[in-house]
Amino acid sequence: MLINKTMQKSTGLRVGDTATFEIEEDTEARTLKIPEDISAAFHSQPLAEKSFEKYSYSHKKEWLNWIGEAKKPKTRKRRIEKVVQDLLEKTP
Repeated sequence: MLINKTMQKSTGLRVGDTATFEIEEDTEARTLKIPEDISAAFHSQPLAEKSFEKYSYSHKKEWLNWIGEAKKPKTRKRRIEKVVQDLLEKTP
């Protein structure tokens, strides 16, 4: 198990120390806020939206982050179009 520097500092553990962990099930619902422009693109292509919903939370989050990282509106629009097209061509 990887223990990063932040975790080490907060626990006082050092390299070579022994630790005991309790693992709990994460039951919290994972939801994503889909921006209006992406939602509008999905509504214009219902099959793309249906395909998007079939993907895992992590995969959807990656797509939304990639679109959100665009610095220019033109780039964002192009990325939205690419995701919609990819969703129409591939279904999980």
